[in-house]
Amino acid sequence: MKDNLLIFSGRSNKPLSQKIAEELKTDLSPITIKEFSDEEIWVKYEISLRRKDVFVIQSTDTAKNLVELFLLLNAAKKAKADRVIAVIPYFGYARQDIKDQPRVAMSAGLMCQLIEKAGATHVIMAELHNPAITNAFETAQFDHLYLTQKLWPFFQDISDLMVMSTDAGGAKMARYYATKLKTPRCAADKMRGGHNKVNEIRIMGDVANKNVLIVDDIADTCTTLTVAVESAKKMGAKDIYIACVHPVLSGQAVNILSQNQDIKIVYLTDTLDKRSLIEQQQKIKIISVADVFAKAIDHFHSNESIDSLFDQNSI
Repeated sequence: MKDNLLIFSGRSNKPLSQKIAEELKTDLSPITIKEFSDEEIWVKYEISLRRKDVFVIQSTDTAKNLVELFLLLNAAKKAKADRVIAVIPYFGYARQDIKDQPRVAMSAGLMCQLIEKAGATHVIMAELHNPAITNAFETAQFDHLYLTQKLWPFFQDISDLMVMSTDAGGAKMARYYATKLKTPRCAADKMRGGHNKVNEIRIMGDVANKNVLIVDDIADTCTTLTVAVESAKKMGAKDIYIACVHPVLSGQAVNILSQNQDIKIVYLTDTLDKRSLIEQQQKIKIISVADVFAKAIDHFHSNESIDSLFDQNSI
Protein backbone atom coordinates (compact mmCIF):
# COMPACT_ATOMS: atom_id res chain seq x y z
CA MET A 1 0.00 0.00 0.00
CA LYS A 2 1.05 3.62 -0.50
CA ASP A 3 2.78 5.41 2.34
CA ASN A 4 0.10 8.09 2.59
CA LEU A 5 -2.76 5.71 3.44
CA LEU A 6 -3.68 5.21 7.09
CA ILE A 7 -6.50 3.04 8.47
CA PHE A 8 -7.88 3.57 11.96
CA SER A 9 -10.59 1.74 13.82
CA GLY A 10 -13.08 3.00 16.34
CA ARG A 11 -14.30 0.62 19.01
CA SER A 12 -17.61 -0.35 17.39
CA ASN A 13 -16.33 -3.29 15.33
CA LYS A 14 -12.61 -3.87 15.72
CA PRO A 15 -12.70 -7.42 14.25
CA LEU A 16 -14.09 -6.16 10.93
CA SER A 17 -11.57 -3.31 10.85
CA GLN A 18 -8.75 -5.80 11.41
CA LYS A 19 -9.99 -7.99 8.56
CA ILE A 20 -10.19 -4.97 6.25
CA ALA A 21 -6.59 -4.07 7.07
CA GLU A 22 -5.51 -7.64 6.41
CA GLU A 23 -7.26 -7.60 3.02
CA LEU A 24 -5.27 -4.45 2.21
CA LYS A 25 -2.06 -6.12 3.42
CA THR A 26 -1.45 -3.45 6.02
CA ASP A 27 -1.97 -2.87 9.74
CA LEU A 28 -4.39 -0.71 11.65
CA SER A 29 -2.62 2.48 12.63
CA PRO A 30 -2.21 3.25 16.34
CA ILE A 31 -4.82 5.26 18.16
CA THR A 32 -5.78 5.80 21.79
CA ILE A 33 -9.41 6.00 22.87
CA LYS A 34 -10.27 6.55 26.52
CA GLU A 35 -13.51 6.91 28.41
CA PHE A 36 -13.72 8.95 31.59
CA SER A 37 -15.84 8.05 34.61
CA ASP A 38 -18.66 10.30 33.37
CA GLU A 39 -18.54 8.48 29.99
CA GLU A 40 -16.92 11.35 28.11
CA ILE A 41 -14.77 10.00 25.26
CA TRP A 42 -11.20 11.12 24.51
CA VAL A 43 -9.29 10.22 21.34
CA LYS A 44 -5.73 10.69 20.15
CA TYR A 45 -3.95 9.61 16.96
CA GLU A 46 -0.51 8.30 17.88
CA ILE A 47 1.17 9.14 14.55
CA SER A 48 1.27 12.13 12.24
CA LEU A 49 -1.67 12.45 9.84
CA ARG A 50 -0.33 15.38 7.84
CA ARG A 51 -0.84 14.91 4.08
CA LYS A 52 -2.33 11.44 4.58
CA ASP A 53 -5.52 9.76 3.44
CA VAL A 54 -7.10 8.86 6.79
CA PHE A 55 -9.80 6.16 6.78
CA VAL A 56 -11.80 5.90 10.00
CA ILE A 57 -13.85 2.70 10.29
CA GLN A 58 -16.78 2.94 12.68
CA SER A 59 -20.35 1.63 12.73
CA THR A 60 -22.86 3.93 14.43
CA ASP A 61 -25.27 1.54 16.08
CA THR A 62 -25.20 3.44 19.38
CA ALA A 63 -25.08 7.10 20.40
CA LYS A 64 -21.69 6.47 22.01
CA ASN A 65 -20.27 5.12 18.76
CA LEU A 66 -21.60 8.16 16.92
CA VAL A 67 -19.89 10.56 19.31
CA GLU A 68 -16.68 8.56 19.05
CA LEU A 69 -16.84 8.84 15.26
CA PHE A 70 -17.39 12.61 15.45
CA LEU A 71 -14.33 12.99 17.67
CA LEU A 72 -12.15 10.79 15.47
CA LEU A 73 -13.11 12.72 12.35
CA ASN A 74 -12.57 16.08 14.03
CA ALA A 75 -9.18 15.08 15.41
CA ALA A 76 -8.08 13.94 11.95
CA LYS A 77 -9.27 17.19 10.40
CA LYS A 78 -7.42 19.27 13.01
CA ALA A 79 -4.28 17.16 12.46
CA LYS A 80 -4.16 18.36 8.82
CA ALA A 81 -4.96 15.04 7.13
CA ASP A 82 -5.17 15.43 3.37
CA ARG A 83 -8.50 13.56 3.11
CA VAL A 84 -10.63 12.25 5.98
CA ILE A 85 -12.82 9.33 4.96
CA ALA A 86 -15.52 7.97 7.26
CA VAL A 87 -16.08 4.27 6.54
CA ILE A 88 -19.41 3.36 8.15
CA PRO A 89 -20.34 -0.32 7.69
CA TYR A 90 -23.65 0.17 9.51
CA PHE A 91 -25.22 3.62 9.71
CA GLY A 92 -27.49 3.97 12.72
CA TYR A 93 -30.46 6.36 12.39
CA ALA A 94 -30.76 5.47 8.69
CA ARG A 95 -34.36 4.37 9.19
CA GLN A 96 -35.39 7.80 10.47
CA ASP A 97 -35.26 9.08 6.91
CA ILE A 98 -38.63 10.79 6.35
CA LYS A 99 -40.93 13.21 8.13
CA ASP A 100 -43.86 10.84 8.38
CA GLN A 101 -45.68 12.72 11.16
CA PRO A 102 -45.65 16.21 12.68
CA ARG A 103 -42.89 17.42 15.02
CA VAL A 104 -40.40 14.60 14.44
CA ALA A 105 -36.70 14.99 13.77
CA MET A 106 -35.19 14.21 10.36
CA SER A 107 -32.57 12.19 12.21
CA ALA A 108 -30.87 10.49 9.27
CA GLY A 109 -30.15 13.75 7.48
CA LEU A 110 -29.02 15.40 10.70
CA MET A 111 -26.50 12.64 11.41
CA CYS A 112 -25.10 13.03 7.88
CA GLN A 113 -24.67 16.75 8.48
CA LEU A 114 -22.91 16.14 11.80
CA ILE A 115 -20.53 13.62 10.21
CA GLU A 116 -19.64 16.20 7.59
CA LYS A 117 -19.33 19.00 10.14
CA ALA A 118 -17.04 16.86 12.29
CA GLY A 119 -14.52 16.69 9.46
CA ALA A 120 -15.34 13.99 6.92
CA THR A 121 -14.40 14.96 3.38
CA HIS A 122 -15.73 11.67 2.05
CA VAL A 123 -18.11 9.05 3.41
CA ILE A 124 -18.44 5.36 2.50
CA MET A 125 -21.62 3.67 3.76
CA ALA A 126 -23.18 0.31 2.98
CA GLU A 127 -26.64 -1.00 2.18
CA LEU A 128 -28.58 2.03 3.38
CA HIS A 129 -32.28 1.75 4.13
CA ASN A 130 -32.76 4.79 1.88
CA PRO A 131 -29.67 6.06 0.01
CA ALA A 132 -31.47 9.36 -0.67
CA ILE A 133 -30.69 10.51 2.87
CA THR A 134 -27.14 11.25 1.76
CA ASN A 135 -28.44 14.29 -0.08
CA ALA A 136 -27.98 15.92 3.33
CA PHE A 137 -24.23 16.04 2.68
CA GLU A 138 -23.36 19.48 1.35
CA THR A 139 -19.65 19.17 0.57
CA ALA A 140 -18.60 15.64 1.57
CA GLN A 141 -18.51 13.15 -1.29
CA PHE A 142 -20.35 9.85 -0.82
CA ASP A 143 -20.14 6.25 -1.99
CA HIS A 144 -22.70 3.54 -1.33
CA LEU A 145 -21.67 -0.12 -1.19
CA TYR A 146 -24.06 -3.02 -1.80
CA LEU A 147 -23.24 -5.98 0.41
CA THR A 148 -25.93 -8.33 -0.90
CA GLN A 149 -23.33 -9.42 -3.44
CA LYS A 150 -21.77 -11.44 -0.61
CA LEU A 151 -25.01 -13.22 0.35
CA TRP A 152 -26.87 -14.29 -2.80
CA PRO A 153 -24.37 -17.04 -3.84
CA PHE A 154 -25.32 -19.11 -0.78
CA PHE A 155 -28.79 -19.69 -2.23
CA GLN A 156 -27.97 -20.51 -5.84
CA ASP A 157 -28.35 -24.28 -5.45
CA ILE A 158 -31.83 -24.21 -3.88
CA SER A 159 -34.54 -25.53 -6.18
CA ASP A 160 -38.07 -24.08 -6.53
CA LEU A 161 -36.88 -20.85 -4.96
CA MET A 162 -38.84 -17.60 -4.78
CA VAL A 163 -37.45 -14.33 -3.43
CA MET A 164 -39.60 -12.22 -1.14
CA SER A 165 -39.04 -8.77 0.35
CA THR A 166 -40.67 -7.80 3.63
CA ASP A 167 -42.14 -4.55 2.31
CA ALA A 168 -42.36 -2.31 -0.73
CA GLY A 169 -39.10 -0.59 0.22
CA GLY A 170 -37.22 -3.84 -0.28
CA ALA A 171 -38.38 -4.36 -3.86
CA LYS A 172 -35.05 -3.32 -5.38
CA MET A 173 -33.11 -5.68 -3.13
CA ALA A 174 -35.51 -8.53 -3.94
CA ARG A 175 -35.12 -7.81 -7.64
CA TYR A 176 -31.34 -8.00 -7.27
CA TYR A 177 -31.49 -11.41 -5.58
CA ALA A 178 -34.05 -12.71 -8.08
CA THR A 179 -31.97 -11.53 -11.02
CA LYS A 180 -28.79 -13.10 -9.71
CA LEU A 181 -30.50 -16.35 -8.74
CA LYS A 182 -32.69 -16.44 -11.85
CA THR A 183 -35.80 -17.03 -9.76
CA PRO A 184 -39.24 -15.40 -9.51
CA ARG A 185 -39.99 -12.93 -6.74
CA CYS A 186 -43.04 -11.71 -4.87
CA ALA A 187 -43.89 -8.50 -3.09
CA ALA A 188 -45.20 -7.88 0.41
CA ASP A 189 -47.38 -5.20 1.94
CA LYS A 190 -46.40 -4.51 5.56
CA MET A 191 -48.95 -3.13 8.04
CA ARG A 192 -47.20 -1.52 11.01
CA GLY A 193 -48.72 -1.07 14.46
CA GLY A 194 -45.99 1.27 15.73
CA HIS A 195 -42.20 1.31 16.09
CA ASN A 196 -40.79 -2.23 15.90
CA LYS A 197 -44.32 -3.62 15.62
CA VAL A 198 -45.78 -5.35 12.56
CA ASN A 199 -49.42 -6.37 12.57
CA GLU A 200 -49.63 -8.08 9.20
CA ILE A 201 -47.72 -8.83 6.00
CA ARG A 202 -49.77 -9.51 2.90
CA ILE A 203 -47.91 -11.46 0.24
CA MET A 204 -48.67 -10.53 -3.34
CA GLY A 205 -47.66 -13.65 -5.23
CA ASP A 206 -48.00 -17.43 -5.08
CA VAL A 207 -45.48 -19.01 -2.71
CA ALA A 208 -47.30 -22.35 -2.42
CA ASN A 209 -44.89 -25.29 -2.76
CA LYS A 210 -41.98 -22.88 -3.11
CA ASN A 211 -38.84 -22.53 -1.06
CA VAL A 212 -38.86 -18.87 -0.03
CA LEU A 213 -35.86 -16.58 0.48
CA ILE A 214 -36.89 -13.58 2.59
CA VAL A 215 -34.49 -10.64 2.14
CA ASP A 216 -34.11 -7.43 4.10
CA ASP A 217 -31.46 -4.82 4.85
CA ILE A 218 -31.68 -4.90 8.66
CA ALA A 219 -32.41 -7.66 11.18
CA ASP A 220 -33.32 -5.68 14.30
CA THR A 221 -36.03 -7.09 16.59
CA CYS A 222 -36.89 -9.59 13.83
CA THR A 223 -40.63 -9.15 14.39
CA THR A 224 -41.03 -8.26 10.71
CA LEU A 225 -39.19 -11.40 9.67
CA THR A 226 -41.29 -13.50 12.02
CA VAL A 227 -44.55 -12.21 10.56
CA ALA A 228 -43.17 -12.67 7.03
CA VAL A 229 -42.28 -16.30 7.79
CA GLU A 230 -45.72 -16.96 9.27
CA SER A 231 -47.43 -15.39 6.26
CA ALA A 232 -45.39 -17.44 3.79
CA LYS A 233 -46.06 -20.69 5.64
CA LYS A 234 -49.80 -19.98 5.79
CA MET A 235 -49.75 -19.66 2.02
CA GLY A 236 -48.09 -23.06 1.60
CA ALA A 237 -44.39 -22.24 1.38
CA LYS A 238 -41.90 -25.04 2.00
CA ASP A 239 -38.50 -24.19 3.49
CA ILE A 240 -37.86 -20.58 4.54
CA TYR A 241 -34.44 -18.95 4.19
CA ILE A 242 -33.43 -15.47 5.39
CA ALA A 243 -30.75 -13.09 4.18
CA CYS A 244 -30.20 -9.75 5.94
CA VAL A 245 -27.21 -7.48 5.72
CA HIS A 246 -27.04 -5.65 9.05
CA PRO A 247 -27.33 -7.79 12.23
CA VAL A 248 -28.66 -5.29 14.76
CA LEU A 249 -30.30 -8.18 16.65
CA SER A 250 -31.80 -6.21 19.52
CA GLY A 251 -33.89 -7.63 22.35
CA GLN A 252 -34.81 -11.29 21.83
CA ALA A 253 -34.00 -11.30 18.12
CA VAL A 254 -31.45 -14.12 18.26
CA ASN A 255 -33.85 -16.38 20.15
CA ILE A 256 -36.66 -15.49 17.76
CA LEU A 257 -34.58 -16.55 14.77
CA SER A 258 -32.93 -19.62 16.27
CA GLN A 259 -36.08 -21.07 17.81
CA ASN A 260 -38.37 -20.61 14.83
CA GLN A 261 -38.74 -24.11 13.39
CA ASP A 262 -39.98 -22.76 10.07
CA ILE A 263 -36.67 -21.01 9.35
CA LYS A 264 -34.09 -23.21 7.65
CA ILE A 265 -31.05 -20.90 7.90
CA VAL A 266 -30.21 -17.21 8.34
CA TYR A 267 -27.31 -15.43 6.64
CA LEU A 268 -26.07 -12.09 7.98
CA THR A 269 -22.89 -10.04 7.50
CA ASP A 270 -20.37 -8.69 9.99
CA THR A 271 -21.13 -4.96 9.62
CA LEU A 272 -21.82 -5.17 13.36
CA ASP A 273 -19.90 -7.38 15.77
CA LYS A 274 -22.46 -9.85 17.16
CA ARG A 275 -20.18 -12.82 17.70
CA SER A 276 -20.99 -13.11 21.41
CA LEU A 277 -24.72 -13.35 20.64
CA ILE A 278 -24.63 -16.00 17.94
CA GLU A 279 -21.50 -18.09 18.54
CA GLN A 280 -23.61 -21.01 19.75
CA GLN A 281 -26.32 -20.67 17.10
CA GLN A 282 -26.04 -23.26 14.33
CA LYS A 283 -28.84 -21.73 12.27
CA ILE A 284 -27.30 -18.24 12.02
CA LYS A 285 -24.31 -17.75 9.74
CA ILE A 286 -22.12 -14.63 9.55
CA ILE A 287 -20.42 -13.75 6.26
CA SER A 288 -17.58 -11.25 6.30
CA VAL A 289 -17.76 -8.23 4.00
CA ALA A 290 -14.22 -7.06 4.77
CA ASP A 291 -13.08 -7.63 1.19
CA VAL A 292 -15.80 -5.34 -0.17
CA PHE A 293 -14.73 -2.48 2.09
CA ALA A 294 -11.06 -3.16 1.37
CA LYS A 295 -11.64 -2.89 -2.38
CA ALA A 296 -13.58 0.33 -1.89
CA ILE A 297 -10.78 1.83 0.21
CA ASP A 298 -8.15 0.74 -2.30
CA HIS A 299 -10.07 2.18 -5.25
CA PHE A 300 -10.79 5.46 -3.48
CA HIS A 301 -7.18 5.88 -2.38
CA SER A 302 -6.05 5.20 -5.96
CA ASN A 303 -8.66 7.66 -7.31
CA GLU A 304 -10.49 4.91 -9.14
CA SER A 305 -14.27 4.53 -9.43
CA ILE A 306 -16.05 2.82 -6.55
CA ASP A 307 -19.51 2.92 -8.10
CA SER A 308 -18.37 0.80 -11.00
CA LEU A 309 -17.49 -1.98 -8.56
CA PHE A 310 -20.50 -2.06 -6.30
CA ASP A 311 -23.49 -0.39 -7.95
CA GLN A 312 -26.76 -2.27 -8.23
CA ASN A 313 -28.52 0.36 -10.32
CA SER A 314 -28.10 -1.76 -13.44
CA ILE A 315 -30.14 -4.58 -11.93
